[in-house]
Amino acid sequence: MDEQILNKTRPIIGEAKSFAILLDKNPEEYELLSSEVLKRAISSKNLPLITLPQTQTDTEKKWSVLFKFLANQRFPRKTSLKLPKDKYGIKEVGYKEEEDNIALIITGDNGFFSKEDILLETLPPEPEVVFCFFENPSTVDNFSGLIRLPEKEKTIFITPNEQTLTEKVFQLIKILNPSVQEDGELNTILFASLLSETDNFQKNSQSVLSLATLLLKKGADQENIEKINETEKQTWSAQLLGRMLARTYTDELMKISWSFLTNRDFQKTGKKPDDTSLLYKIQNRIKHFLPPQKLYVLLWQTQEGIRALISSKEKRNSCLTPIAETLGANLQSYFFVTGPFKNFSAAEIYIKEKIKTINPIE
Repeated sequence: MDEQILNKTRPIIGEAKSFAILLDKNPEEYELLSSEVLKRAISSKNLPLITLPQTQTDTEKKWSVLFKFLANQRFPRKTSLKLPKDKYGIKEVGYKEEEDNIALIITGDNGFFSKEDILLETLPPEPEVVFCFFENPSTVDNFSGLIRLPEKEKTIFITPNEQTLTEKVFQLIKILNPSVQEDGELNTILFASLLSETDNFQKNSQSVLSLATLLLKKGADQENIEKINETEKQTWSAQLLGRMLARTYTDELMKISWSFLTNRDFQKTGKKPDDTSLLYKIQNRIKHFLPPQKLYVLLWQTQEGIRALISSKEKRNSCLTPIAETLGANLQSYFFVTGPFKNFSAAEIYIKEKIKTINPIE
């Protein structure tokens, strides 16, 4: 993280008394792991914390063998009591502590208050600082009503650019609580995150390798991480990848790869064609076997028709948003799904036409 940004962020984080962590609906594995590290650093200070969304993911199930993801720290609940100000001419509001109650003392000009005019409203959590693990600021709208966002400078977006996201989180936990850097389990989670984000260090830099070395020195359990990652290398996964590769071609002009899977492919591997997160993971593995493309499209057969999963070369690619909007689809972290279409040809033609109208491919 840029030193200037860190210096600006340090007092905001250091003085905050409550936090929220926001993730995309389908976060990448390294985002979930990094957010867990941030959660542990905050929890070590016994500060209120809420993480959204709160649904359990396959990534959590995968890593539960090695560690348990922390639950949210209890967040103070606030309730608003409202009265029509003008109707009662309210001048002053105070309270008095009694033996068993707290009495609200309301001073007004217009006589007795009616119970029917009292409105009680439970307020959403109001964290002082929010960490966002996504790039698009409009994504925070998905959490409207679930939390009350702080001012703009206290909403911090953690995204990879010159540095990996894992490196940035490592810098943030040093601000939050430096002592947690000696926690072997936390360093194991960070190391797993770094492995995931860099594709087993295929995408690395001097700073990435330096962090990896430091984490291993501080007790990161590389052996057990590798054992857990090995569990994903199952026969059906390799079979589905092989079938996908066999039906993949690249459009050199548009810089798009097209892959196809039929019902028979799923039947042979014993998998159902409704797990888009699984298909996205396999599509990501295809990228290692192909020349770099701008977009990657997977068309597969379902009972409703042909569906399409579209992702980009880089995790962060602004061209996905307008394409998703044009196709009437919702961007799910770093991919989106559209369809159904009548057949493979109809799907391919339609998607190509829509991409050409936007013209994001140089």
